[in-house]
Amino acid sequence: MYLGLFLFFLALAAGYKNTLSLKQDSTPIIDDIVANNARQELSVKWRINLDDDVESNITFRIQTVRGKNLSKVNETTVHFDRPIGDGLLQWKWISEWPLQCTDHSVRVKRLSNSFAANWSEWKTNSGVQAPDDKPKIFPFEELLQEGSSGHFCCIVPRRGEIKDFTFKHISRQVSSIDKGVYGIIVNNLNHTNEYGILATCEDSNAQKTFTLNFVSFPPQKPRNIKCETHEMEHVNCYWDSDTPHSLNYSFMYHCILTLQNSIKEIQGTCNHCSFQAEPDQTVYNITVRATNSLGEESESLSFHITDIVSPEVQHLKVMPATRHANVSFFVKGNFSRFNLSCQVRTSDGNLTVKESLKGLTSSRYQVTMGGLQPLEQYTFEVRCSLAGSARGFGRCISSQRFTTHTEPPSVSLDLWRTVHQYSGTRNVTVIWKIIYNNNNSKADISEYEVQFGKSKQIVTGRDTNHTSINISLSTCSIAVRAVNEAGSSLPSYIVIPSFRNMSVTSPKAKRVSGHPVQGIPLSWEACDWVTCGYTVDWSKATEPKQVVNWVKVCVGSTNLTLSAEWFEPGCRYTFRVFGCHGNGSCHGKHVLVEEITGYAEELEPRRKPTLNPVSISSSSALLSWEFNEDDPADPGFITGYQVNVTESLQLVVSEQLNDLHIKNFTVDNLRDGTKYTFQVQARTTAGLGPPDETTAISPSNHTRFLVRLLIPLLLLLSVGILIAFYSKRIKTCVAPFFLTPFKLTARKLEINSSLYEVSEKIKALKVEDCPCSTIHVLEESSMGKHQMMEIKITGSQLPYCPQSPSNSLCGHVNSDISGITNMTYISTSEPLPNPYIVMLADSAAGPPGYVTTTDKLY
Repeated sequence: MYLGLFLFFLALAAGYKNTLSLKQDSTPIIDDIVANNARQELSVKWRINLDDDVESNITFRIQTVRGKNLSKVNETTVHFDRPIGDGLLQWKWISEWPLQCTDHSVRVKRLSNSFAANWSEWKTNSGVQAPDDKPKIFPFEELLQEGSSGHFCCIVPRRGEIKDFTFKHISRQVSSIDKGVYGIIVNNLNHTNEYGILATCEDSNAQKTFTLNFVSFPPQKPRNIKCETHEMEHVNCYWDSDTPHSLNYSFMYHCILTLQNSIKEIQGTCNHCSFQAEPDQTVYNITVRATNSLGEESESLSFHITDIVSPEVQHLKVMPATRHANVSFFVKGNFSRFNLSCQVRTSDGNLTVKESLKGLTSSRYQVTMGGLQPLEQYTFEVRCSLAGSARGFGRCISSQRFTTHTEPPSVSLDLWRTVHQYSGTRNVTVIWKIIYNNNNSKADISEYEVQFGKSKQIVTGRDTNHTSINISLSTCSIAVRAVNEAGSSLPSYIVIPSFRNMSVTSPKAKRVSGHPVQGIPLSWEACDWVTCGYTVDWSKATEPKQVVNWVKVCVGSTNLTLSAEWFEPGCRYTFRVFGCHGNGSCHGKHVLVEEITGYAEELEPRRKPTLNPVSISSSSALLSWEFNEDDPADPGFITGYQVNVTESLQLVVSEQLNDLHIKNFTVDNLRDGTKYTFQVQARTTAGLGPPDETTAISPSNHTRFLVRLLIPLLLLLSVGILIAFYSKRIKTCVAPFFLTPFKLTARKLEINSSLYEVSEKIKALKVEDCPCSTIHVLEESSMGKHQMMEIKITGSQLPYCPQSPSNSLCGHVNSDISGITNMTYISTSEPLPNPYIVMLADSAAGPPGYVTTTDKLY
């Protein structure tokens, strides 16, 4: 029993001894502490003894302190898998404040359930010592991350204090980090340009220091990596990056190339790197890595060398000929194991030649380009590709502009002529048009050779298309050739018949009107003797000797429509139709058979008629005018005239005259003494031209006035003569009626009583203003059948005086007025009634002082 207890305590003592040995061996030993100031990162490395350690996971406690006072800024627990080898472990910590601001110390302790570990010794990373003269600011010219909080510290000299700490010229609130070390915090830093942002620190001794820092972002992943080679010797790779141009210097780019037996790292720029191709390697793997002080990104690409080849053409030369050109060019590179596919084309793309060429090593190649035209300007473009490659053609190179060589003119000349006969000779103007025998042909013509009879004439100038020669009156054949330095074209012929055969019959003058879109339709009568067709030429009517153009019509056709584009609107043309008789149109004789005049489009007349003086009377006017309706300069055929007559701006006559031979017009139904305006205008199918006008006044008609005046006078004179001739008979029959009063019937005076009332109101006239008269009515029965009444008025002859209804005829009579007696006898056929007395004495019927009348009969 005692032996068992002894062995138990002996085992406990041995375990305690082993535990003490493990505790001592498990204390971490910090080998090194390294500061990355750009990232403000502190890296700590330490070792442990693994001889008797059987734990698979190892846990440590790590403390970080700052400054002379050992202020704890971080304490953390970290776990590691069981290390192998020499037992070296590493831990990294990023500080908010720059590591240069002050000292940072780290210690490590092993944590285990089986024993209690000790802390390691402190390991210190020293900060920047206090300066002697000026303050120091950190971070100093560093790259800071956009959007982060910037921690800036200022270390002042030993015997100083901080006075001001500014960021972007703005004073900030200062906090103490350590003795003589002060800091500011700027939140949410913004992206800066190449000039950076300014921080300033000033101490109590008025010593000031500055620093510039920059704000950017960690590298972005390179995008769209593309590689190419022109000569299969050097490979160039390109990519897109989001690096700010102003901060390119802060980024580092590396191309990591994986070769067959090694890895090669190549320094590049922000978007490009290049490397030497390996002779025996066709597949490449490349990784583009972008780094800066804030981070790192990368992207990879794998490619086959034949898929990125784009051969580059150099030193292009062209050797032109007449209808082809030899093209030579140089391609640099080792293409001996491949074939090249090269394309030569004109700059307009109309002609293209594609050739497959055997690849060589940095050699010159040649291709022939055909299908060219003589004396034509061209520019060639050449490009090549690796046959069968998906890359396609490389960069295109262009030649200088060149001109192909000339050849004898490959043209035909379409000839025509105009003939003017003089005394014993004829002047012929030969004109021609060039007809190219090949499509898109362009002949270099320096001159024309005109041969007639034994004579020859040289006409120089490519653009010349006519010449004049003198020939005899007999038939003449004319030949014309186009000539250049390489030779001449085949001759073209035209025959001028003798002057006796120039016209079979007198041409019939015809008129034709065209359409501005459809053109001018021409037709003529067929001639039986025509064997080689017709030729229609035309000239302006104002210049009949200058032929503008001509058209040839085949046999059997007697109509033609000419395009309106060949003619000017409002211009009269003369069309001449010539029939051809003989052996072909070149050697046949052309005889005039018909002449036509017309317009492609008629316009309104530009001229106005000339009015002659108007012959005008009181009721009509005769107009006449002068106008040449067949003037070739007119813009249309004159179809008639328009006559307008206006009176005071009112149109009274408007007449259209369609007969061109009548140039007068009579205007009827005019009014005498009236001003009229007469207008005459020429007319075409397009409208009216400008008017010519004159003004005239119709004379007054005095005869009519005299007739109207004399007719009543003559009637009166005739009545007077009749009366004088029959005066005795008229006196015998009529006098008794006027001289003998008989059966006079006096009509009762009816005066409305209102007259008196009105007179009373307005006080028009009083009795004293009127003298009185006495009227006597006498009746005599001794006259038999007729009765005569005598009315005797005694008194003064006074103006009319209103009367009142009273019986008094007069009031006070002015004694100064002398009396006048007027006796009137009235004859009546009817017997008078009871004695009719018109004169009354004063009566009380009316108010006194007024003149009154009475209708009472006595």
